[in-house]
Amino acid sequence: MKSLFIATRGGIGDHLISSGIVNHYSEENFVHLVCWPQWQTSLESLYSENHNVKLHPVQDKALGPFHDRDMKNFAEKLEAEFIGLALNSGDLKNYLQTPYKERNLPFEYMYSKFKLPSNIEYDQEFIDSTKPKTPYVLLNIWDKLGNRNLPNFKSEYVTEGLEKVYLQPGKTKNLLDWIPIILGASEIHSVPGGPCHLIDFTYTGKLFYNDARIGTIYKFNSDYNNHKWQIIKYDKKEIQ
Repeated sequence: MKSLFIATRGGIGDHLISSGIVNHYSEENFVHLVCWPQWQTSLESLYSENHNVKLHPVQDKALGPFHDRDMKNFAEKLEAEFIGLALNSGDLKNYLQTPYKERNLPFEYMYSKFKLPSNIEYDQEFIDSTKPKTPYVLLNIWDKLGNRNLPNFKSEYVTEGLEKVYLQPGKTKNLLDWIPIILGASEIHSVPGGPCHLIDFTYTGKLFYNDARIGTIYKFNSDYNNHKWQIIKYDKKEIQ
């Protein structure tokens, strides 16, 4: 079995976007996957049933589009072929499609080859303390660039009477613990970022995508996700 060494930009969103590639290659190869330590628990859960994937946590500064040389040296030590999935072109509108295009793989793999473990071990204590017993809206409006809630969030699109639950980083080490809360929501509002992709892969209800990073719409609605997101536009003044 051939060994591959795969490096993304490092964020959990990049890992979710690239999971279809990792799963595809791991069907016939052993994959060494580099990750930041803060996402190790989430990725261990995601790939817990894929025994052809091994995680290698590295420090933040070692990942990204400008660190391929370091990663290639790492891959050489493991006697593995290096595959860099970090976006170098700056083409944010094609951010989702580019890793698949560069590997000559169908973009639909991002959806069809994304797999959750059949028996995820959720943190039930976290879920019980976070998930309301009444109908609720899940708000993933935490802007990781500013590490704060999105200012001027357009709350008029939220259905009245729903309890508000905020998907916030750091409440659990495993992002997958949010899945039961995602699936139980009456509707979801999200900004771009890692959790948004987990929502996209798993939720089929009423969805609102807050385009709160100008120029990073990602061509998010496509035939592969059934154009299921309602897009809420912002201008630069509203997000500064």
